[in-house]
Amino acid sequence: LVLRLMNQGHANSRKVWFVLDELASLQRLPQLHTAITENRKSNSPIVLGFQGRSQLETRYGHEAEAMLSQPATKIFLRTSEPRAAEWISKTIGEVEIERLRESRSSGQIGRQRNTKSYNVERQVEPLVMASEITGLADLHGYLKKGNLVVRMHFPFIELPAKQPKYVERPIQKSFVTPPKPSAAGTTEANEQKLAPQEIKKTHDHHLGRTVSAQQEHFFE
Repeated sequence: LVLRLMNQGHANSRKVWFVLDELASLQRLPQLHTAITENRKSNSPIVLGFQGRSQLETRYGHEAEAMLSQPATKIFLRTSEPRAAEWISKTIGEVEIERLRESRSSGQIGRQRNTKSYNVERQVEPLVMASEITGLADLHGYLKKGNLVVRMHFPFIELPAKQPKYVERPIQKSFVTPPKPSAAGTTEANEQKLAPQEIKKTHDHHLGRTVSAQQEHFFE
């Protein structure tokens, strides 16, 4: 399907969305790397959802680095894995901070005077620290689009219950009545003539007919 849509290119007028949630639970998809890296010429956006970076590295090896760098829009939520938190912090990016430092000197000795001097310091720091990623609240995260990074929050939407969850189907039980003996003592005499294995088979046969009769309404 991926290759067919890529061959159509811009001729495909309909937009086809590939939504792959819990990507690590799937087997290794041979054309996923091709779809992510070369799918721009076709009108088929791809949405990937996974728990951690290590899951993709286990499935796709060195190709996971290129696959993770392709999405233009990234949403990061909380993770308790230290390596994943550091990777998220580096992916979000760093900022250059300018600080104004003031230094003072007092002229109490000799003829010195009180002086003030100012220096500007530039320092590069991560925009979001790894500890902030691990401490995010539920349904909170960061959205990165190009050089823009914003905090985001997902509202919890409880869907109304329009139908009952589960309705048990009533089962009508029907029992098979044993055949009536034609004369007194005939059944006992027949059981005495049968071997013990034959008596057991006859009993299992009647029991199977009873169970099947009980279940035949369930499978209708």
